[in-house]
Amino acid sequence: MSEEPGADIELDAAQATRSRRGWRVANPWASLRGLPREIWVLCLATLVNRVGTMALLFLVLYLTARGWTARDAGLLVSAYGVGSVIASPLGGRLSDRIGAHRVVLGSLVFAGAILILYPLVDGRVAIFAVTMLWSLTAEAYRPASFTLVSHAARPEQRRAAFAAHRAAVNIGASLGPALGGFLARVAMPALFVVDGLTSLAAAAVLWFANRGREKHTGAIAPADVTTEETRETGAPHAGRLGLLADRRFVRLLIGVLLLATVFFQVVSTLALDLVRGQGMSESSLGLLYALNAVLVVLFEIPLSVRLGAWPAPRALGLGALFISAGIGATAFAHDFLTAAVTVVVWSVGEMLVFPSGSSYVSEITSAARRGEAMGLYTAAFGAGFILAPLLGTWALGRWGADVTWASAFALGCVAATMLVRLDAPAREVVPSAA
Repeated sequence: MSEEPGADIELDAAQATRSRRGWRVANPWASLRGLPREIWVLCLATLVNRVGTMALLFLVLYLTARGWTARDAGLLVSAYGVGSVIASPLGGRLSDRIGAHRVVLGSLVFAGAILILYPLVDGRVAIFAVTMLWSLTAEAYRPASFTLVSHAARPEQRRAAFAAHRAAVNIGASLGPALGGFLARVAMPALFVVDGLTSLAAAAVLWFANRGREKHTGAIAPADVTTEETRETGAPHAGRLGLLADRRFVRLLIGVLLLATVFFQVVSTLALDLVRGQGMSESSLGLLYALNAVLVVLFEIPLSVRLGAWPAPRALGLGALFISAGIGATAFAHDFLTAAVTVVVWSVGEMLVFPSGSSYVSEITSAARRGEAMGLYTAAFGAGFILAPLLGTWALGRWGADVTWASAFALGCVAATMLVRLDAPAREVVPSAA
């Protein structure tokens, strides 16, 4: 015990300081102070857009109510997925050419108009054509919005910025399906009208908030270019194949494709096994998805900030391992509690992978080619979204649940190994002259 008169007072002051610091860490939004205004505007627009995102979720029900068979309706949804894979690189390249802000605006406006008119379209060929147009316009939003985030945020802010953007996506996605379920009971065509109107409302938010701030380029200027002179060594170079000529970038895309094929089992094979194989109710399955959404909204931002100093490949590899372990452990999920534990595990992996992956793509590419890179990156996830239900349901029917989940775990471990062995971005940042 100290005998100095002021020792107790100093100790109390130190403890109070630590307590205040602990409170600040506990607040998940405190880490977002200092993010550029453009990030918050995009997050608000994304939230408005995602609250109304419901038409695709109920598309099969809408088509079958109009006399389509379940098989034909499923094929149309798959065609939408193919369109999204095509739209991602196109949207990315357009972001580099005309500006990510313009691509985001165009995506919201054109997709909104198509959705409002969708219930008026009749005939299978016409519906197929309009669905492809819907996919090509709506899915260009994803790479363009990622590019916009990477341009607006400084390098040290990017993981927090991407996490904030994903929080807006997840909050909106948690509200949209509930609203869509109500509208589906009242009038199914209203799903498309509301979805389209929220897209137009999101476009209005972006337009009025950023009017006059684009200058002559039509894009928010990259923060790491306008505030500092940045030389990125080892960045993917241009060639006949574009970024696909760079081996490191191709390894990233392959790792992401493998991981996405594992991760998106949660929206296909996992639901099939838990409900039909394990006898879980649909409402319990909905609670598991809600648990994932709550975890991501509450913890992804502080987790991204806490691990912000980690090299992105380490975060990607660890996140991929958590995803593969959580989904592989579905083999042991025989009731709601054990299934909830697996959801927690793969949710942690999701929170590590998604912000780190987008940030890594930003770090290894130059500002001039960032849209192209984001387009290819999101296309890899889109391809995984298409492969996941095809491979997962086929394996489940042929070999059963145990082999399916063991295979998912093994494939996820391969992806984790590829991602953790990626080269860390080599950057040298030189402050600009005064």
